[in-house]
Amino acid sequence: MPEQESRLPTGSPPRSPSRSSGTAGSGTASPFYKIYECQYWKDGRCLRGENWSYVHAHICPGKKGICHPYLDGNCCFTDKNCYYQHLPIPLRKYEMLARKTANFQELLRRVEFQAKKFQNNKEKSDPTTMEGLTQAVKSSHITTEENTPTCTVILPAEKKAGAKYSFVPESKGFLDLPAEFLCPIGQTIMNDPVVTEAGKTYDRSMIEIWLTQNDIDPLTRRRISAKLVPNQAMKKMIRAYKNERRGPTWKSKALEEWGPEDVGDYIRARGKAACWGEYAKTLVNEEVDGSTLLSYQDLDALLEDFPLIKRPHARNLSLGIRNLILHR
Repeated sequence: MPEQESRLPTGSPPRSPSRSSGTAGSGTASPFYKIYECQYWKDGRCLRGENWSYVHAHICPGKKGICHPYLDGNCCFTDKNCYYQHLPIPLRKYEMLARKTANFQELLRRVEFQAKKFQNNKEKSDPTTMEGLTQAVKSSHITTEENTPTCTVILPAEKKAGAKYSFVPESKGFLDLPAEFLCPIGQTIMNDPVVTEAGKTYDRSMIEIWLTQNDIDPLTRRRISAKLVPNQAMKKMIRAYKNERRGPTWKSKALEEWGPEDVGDYIRARGKAACWGEYAKTLVNEEVDGSTLLSYQDLDALLEDFPLIKRPHARNLSLGIRNLILHR
């Protein structure tokens, strides 16, 4: 004990009444309880148990020790500005994770994984959080009609009343979906985005469920009423995004029904080079529709009418038109 205390940094360490218990079996109070790293543990020579007054875990380089005021929720400094390390998980759990770790970086990877798990479990058990509500929706009675993209959700507390809510599950086809198009509560594409009095946007079906059980905004935690204002700008953006991701219209039409724009989209899809965009622009300006495009399965006719198209590209296009005729 004297040898370890001689290694302590100068100055008065932060004290916390809840952590001022003495060392195991000593019967005396220690102001350094579980603040500083045990050097004997670091060297693999400590014979004390988990109740030893020094921390059996790696301390972040550049930090003096563990910040107990932060563990109690009383630290007024950020993790970056505090001289002591802020732990995202309980101290006992931190020491358990430190077992058989070679250095702080290895321990940090374990802690980050455990912190996410700890936070998720904490939120899922709290019915007033968005995660808690989402979990309630997922665990509630859900019935899906065949060939219907919507689900009917009956919350457990409202089964007797028979109140039903519909929401659109997250589409697996939109892999690059912008985060702002997702409802913060259900993490689904918003069908009817609305704004609360706190200025945050949610899907109407999800926020209405939330407001039946809470009177605060899920994100800001401000007290709000049930007044919801449609977010028309967001709705237009989502609609435009969906239309863009549904793919070109020419794929769902017969060749004879193509308009000049469909012909242009088809030609652009034939190659990635910039010249294909020029070819498409030229044929659109000449108002070539699907019926006219049929005649260009003949390579010579295509080159005669559009000499700017390079012969290899013209051959590519005429073969593509033949394939369209064969598979229509």
